[in-house]
Parts: sequence; structure tokens; C-alpha cells
Amino acid sequence: MRSAINCERCGGESIYESGDVSIKCEFCGGLIDVHRNTGSNSDKGNAGKSVFDLIQLNQRSKNYKECIRYCDEALENNPKDEKTWRIKVECLYKLFKKDSGIKNILDLKHSLESLSISIKLHYDIKELNKLIENVHSSLVKVYNSMEYDYSRSGKIWDSYSERSIEKIIIILKTLECCYELCSNDEYLKNVINELSGHGKLIWLKNAENDILNQEWVLDFDFNAENTLSRLNEKIKSRNPNYVPPEINSNIVSNVETDSKCFVATVCYENPNHPSLNTLRRYRDEVLIKYYMGRNFIHFYYKHGPKAAAYIEDYPLLKILILNIILRPMVYLLKIYLTFSRNKIKT
Repeated sequence: MRSAINCERCGGESIYESGDVSIKCEFCGGLIDVHRNTGSNSDKGNAGKSVFDLIQLNQRSKNYKECIRYCDEALENNPKDEKTWRIKVECLYKLFKKDSGIKNILDLKHSLESLSISIKLHYDIKELNKLIENVHSSLVKVYNSMEYDYSRSGKIWDSYSERSIEKIIIILKTLECCYELCSNDEYLKNVINELSGHGKLIWLKNAENDILNQEWVLDFDFNAENTLSRLNEKIKSRNPNYVPPEINSNIVSNVETDSKCFVATVCYENPNHPSLNTLRRYRDEVLIKYYMGRNFIHFYYKHGPKAAAYIEDYPLLKILILNIILRPMVYLLKIYLTFSRNKIKT
């Protein structure tokens, strides 16, 4: 007599003959104990075990979306199961490495918060630390790779769009979740530096000896001042010798190209020199269109003022840069821009 039986490992249905003690699963190849699987276990017990087996199967096969789906199914019955939350965090981390969009970061953040709530003393601390270290490293990598994607001047990307600011805030909150799980002060280093004004944005301002949020910050339902104060206190409670970084509240416009803050301006000694107009045209018409070009612009705008200040104190160096680098470069750029414009007209 032939009958059907479900595999505990993958949930697939296989056929067995009466008298069979065990059979090989037709789907995953695992061994099915016929007597144990056709015994008197309750349907509820078998269902719970089957779901967890499906979680493990999809995790091993790197089918992370399906694994997360089965994790959610298991967590409906046991919302504080730390092992299931850990597996879900691992799968979300794998998906996040492939797609660092806001949705994946939010999912990761919510799962880290739930894992923090469900964690117990018997949890494998070494395994947890490794998982959180990987999550932290990936978040920092995404944060460091973010670039300006909004133009205040209409010519050059010199700021962050609302979408990017939302992403930065979510990354900061998720990094704090990493700290809550492992209490490693390093996990808050990027968050505190960012909110102190030493990262992507200037969040705070001085107002009559008080540190307050910049007006735009409150548009994002985020209190940078309170968050920074709270995180500094957390570290101080563990390390009384901790000294918070100074607050940088100076907003420097990156579009002041006519000031003596740039190497070319210092060398030509005339902010309206025709050669500078050629350099600006090349920036606005060519460099800004390409990834590496934008990286160069950001690098130049960040380090240009220091280099210009140094060069201005050495007249001979200024002459050498002007004649050996700038004039030949401007000459070639004029030819390139003329050729490009004629090509477009044609």
C-alpha cells in the first residue's frame, strides 16, 4: 500500500510503501523516519518543527527572503524566540549587503530591536558579537560611501537630499541598536562623530551658549541634540574618563568658488580670471556627470582651502604650480571643451 508523508527537513511530500522503515526524501534527499513521522505527535508540534526545519533549509541554501518569511511565521507563535530572531537578523544582513536601500536598513533595525528584547543570559555571546560586528561594519561602509546628491547652487552637488538624510538617520539609529546588543563603545563612535558635526552634516548650532538643533533637523522628526546627549551619557556611565568630541556648528558653503579658498584662485590671483571660468565650465559640464568626477570635486572642496592657504605663503611654489600644472591643463581643457561643443552642434 502506497502512502504520502511529509519530510520534516523541507516539508516536501514523498511516497512510501507499507512496511518501509525509512525513505529518502524526493526533494531534499534527507532521510525520513516513516514510523516517527506517522506517529501520534500532535499536528501543532509537527507544524512548529516543520517551520523551523524550513527556516534552516532556506538559510543553508541562501534563500534569505524565504527564510525570513518562515521566520516571521514562527515568530507569530513565539515572538520572543531569540534563535529565530538571530536567524532573521543574519538573513536581513545578507540582503542588506546586496541592497543597502532604506527599506532593508529599517527591517534590519526593527529586527535588531526585537532581538535585543528577546535575548537571554544563555545566549551564545561569541556568536552574537560576531553577527553584530558584521552588521556594524556593513552599516559603516554604506555610511562612508554616501555622496552629495543635491545641489544648492544648481551647478554642483554640494549637499544631501531629504532621502539621503533619512537614510543617514536610520543608519545612526541602527548603529545604536548594535551598541544596545553588545555595549561596544566603538559602535557609537560614528554616531557621535556625525551628530557632533564631524561627518556628513552639521546638525547642531550655538545659540546663546546653548547647543540646539539646526532648524532643518526637526523636519525629520529627529532630535540630534537629545540623541547626542543621551549617547554621551551612556558611554560616560561605563567610562568616566570619556571626553565627548567638540561640537562643530559651522556651516561652510562649498559653492564659494570666487573666494581665495582654492588653489587655482590663489595662483591666478584673480577670482574672475578667464582660466578659472574654463576650470569651472569643465567642472559643471563634465566632471559632475561622472562618479569619479564628483569624488574629485568633493575631495578638492574639502582639502582645497588648506592647500591654498599653504601655497599662498610660498610665492615660488605658486609660480611653479601656475606654469607647470595650471596653464597647460587649462590650455588642454579649452581644446576639449571647444571640441565637445562643436561635436554637440554637429
